[in-house]
Amino acid sequence: MPVNRPTSARSLALEFGPLLVLLADALIFHGSALLGGPMFYERDTTLFYYPFADWFAEQLRAGRLPLWIPTTFAGYPLLADGEIGPLYPLNLLVMPFLPTASAFVDLRALHTVLAAFLAYGLLRTVGAERPGALMAGLVFAFGSFLVGQLQHENMIRSATWLPGELLVFERALRSRGWARRRWLVATGVVLGVAVGGHGDVLALRDVELVIDQQFHRVQEREAHHQQRGGAGDADHRHRGTDRLPRDVAEHHARFG
Repeated sequence: MPVNRPTSARSLALEFGPLLVLLADALIFHGSALLGGPMFYERDTTLFYYPFADWFAEQLRAGRLPLWIPTTFAGYPLLADGEIGPLYPLNLLVMPFLPTASAFVDLRALHTVLAAFLAYGLLRTVGAERPGALMAGLVFAFGSFLVGQLQHENMIRSATWLPGELLVFERALRSRGWARRRWLVATGVVLGVAVGGHGDVLALRDVELVIDQQFHRVQEREAHHQQRGGAGDADHRHRGTDRLPRDVAEHHARFG
């Protein structure tokens, strides 16, 4: 219907407008590196992450999935250490098909976008308005931790997914039956994806999931007590009315 088109377009713009803002901010933030200029780096980037990622990408392009680097010291355990993320899904989807420099930068930009979108989605799930959710996406993706640790690829791989884990877990706690089971499976999938990162961040993430669950249990317990208390008050008023004289009881029932 032509009459509804402006309303639908406006609603769509309101829903996706903040996401476009977050996407634009991520592209601007990584713009220099994405256009072939310098990227953010520290000594860990040049001495560890980039050389190891380059070797790992070469092995992937040759059709091998290496879990060990034999040329470093007496050998370096890629899988056991996890710094490079040899089984991290996004690495396996991007690194074999792009030059290492492009893959390195594109993965950083992709994680910034994911962090912003997931934080936005989490805040919308818990009831925040769009401006508040937009602010949360900006603060999380471009705040001190994710920007300050940008050169530590393993930390970024874990921390990026934190709001996503809370989002799907929150959905599970708010659902019942098969819907809850589906959201719990989604939580497990997101947790599995984020395993290819930093152990400390993973531990903190699990602690936050436990805190979120306990918070919901407290809310449910308080709601249950309030319901029982309200029912008890109504029952008490009803019993009190039964003991009043008939004319007073009728007046009480009519006017409260």
